[in-house]
Amino acid sequence: MTAYDDAALLPGGPRLALRRTDGARRPFLLVHGLASNARTWEGVAAHLAAAGHEVVAVDQRGHGRSEQVPDGYTTGQCAADLAALCDQLGLTGEREPVVAGQSWGGNVVLELGWRRPEVVRGIACVDGGVIELADWFPTWEDCLTAMTPPRLDHLTLAELEGRMKAQLPHFSERAIGAYLHCFRTRPDGTQYSFPSGHTASSFAMATVVQEHFGWKGGVPAYALATYVAASRVQAKRHYLSDVAMGAAIGIVGGRSVTVGRGDARFALAPAAVPGGAAVQFNWLGKH
Repeated sequence: MTAYDDAALLPGGPRLALRRTDGARRPFLLVHGLASNARTWEGVAAHLAAAGHEVVAVDQRGHGRSEQVPDGYTTGQCAADLAALCDQLGLTGEREPVVAGQSWGGNVVLELGWRRPEVVRGIACVDGGVIELADWFPTWEDCLTAMTPPRLDHLTLAELEGRMKAQLPHFSERAIGAYLHCFRTRPDGTQYSFPSGHTASSFAMATVVQEHFGWKGGVPAYALATYVAASRVQAKRHYLSDVAMGAAIGIVGGRSVTVGRGDARFALAPAAVPGGAAVQFNWLGKH
């Protein structure tokens, strides 16, 4: 059977991207891990499809081709996404699926099985499911040091692909393609597409202005921030999802701490920049 791309808009969002193969036998729902995507399962999906099973590999919220929303990235919420997906696709009753999760995806499918046991026929966990990092690392700093991935934002996709092929000669072209699917370049071919730092900074400033001066100052500030966001898309520096996430980050960050002496006020707000974050310092004038 031939695999095809599909999508499902969950009640209340988000839109989840799917990679599907039709089949007459028991459905399988395949769930990737953190900072991964549905293509991780391509080899497994091909074997299952060859055996006649229906296969649905899902990009979890904010991953792969799925909608990038500003919140809801808890294990419980992602399990609720899977339950809603099963209901929407009719994967219930006689069609209840075997649900497989890799790494953190294993935790998500176990959570699904605990919350909604009636929607799963069975659960398979690959390199995950029961991850208690506190048992592995004595401190958070130790955990962060061990788990932080290497910096890759100085590489183009072609350079990253070449490095992977050199360092991981046992990886198949399919496996390397799945890893590369985690990255996205700008529409003009340059790096650092997601999120839009200019948009985040503009909306952070607009939120600061609105909070301190009310909507009289907030309306023009948000209008200017919207213009900045639109110009980034128009200039092919970002996709729409990049500026949407940048705006969300800016609005959340704009709920900032105001400091100063007397009636002179300043605001500190976080801002997203390529490869990291920064602190934005704004003078708000006097009362």
